[in-house]
Amino acid sequence: MARAPDAVSDLKESFDQSRSRMRRNSAFSARSDRRKKCATNWLRLIECRISRAKSRQRPIMSVVRLCDQESATIPPQFTAAEAIRLMVERRVGAVVVVDDNRVVGIFTERDVLRKLALSGRGPDKVPVADLMTSPVETVPPEASPGEALGKMIEHHFRHLPVVDSKGRLRGVLSIRNLLHAQMEQLRQQLHSLEHYVASEEPGATKARG
Repeated sequence: MARAPDAVSDLKESFDQSRSRMRRNSAFSARSDRRKKCATNWLRLIECRISRAKSRQRPIMSVVRLCDQESATIPPQFTAAEAIRLMVERRVGAVVVVDDNRVVGIFTERDVLRKLALSGRGPDKVPVADLMTSPVETVPPEASPGEALGKMIEHHFRHLPVVDSKGRLRGVLSIRNLLHAQMEQLRQQLHSLEHYVASEEPGATKARG
């Protein structure tokens, strides 16, 4: 009989411990829920900013838009002198040799220097087919400016014909036009970065709030 109060006391202590554990678990669960909610809000904010950045980003420019409005072309049976005169008139460094609406080669200033200047042959008597570079490296119209520039740098080209799946000429890229396009893209990226940094400044955050 003397141990009855002790049993009641032990039972009460055990109940208090269980209730204390339940409270701690409840508090931990509440903190965990708040952390999950905070993380979810941050993810939503990041996704929103990524979506805004994508909406402001311009689509990749087609290389055809970077080509000169009118490409200088010449048939393979024409002479080197006629090709050179065409290059001078158009103020370009290359002419594309086209036969039956298909690109068969390219004749450039380098071909004049390397294959004609010291050969002793008269430019008005040599067909351009004997001096042109063939086969010629090309890019499809759907190529990006970066891909075209990479090919030109890799192969040391300054001119690159844009040719469709049927071998027809769509335009001629020059490394000058591609570099101008790359500079414009870098300016746009810098502007976007400056805008993003400015929006993250404390004053800007407080103003939005």
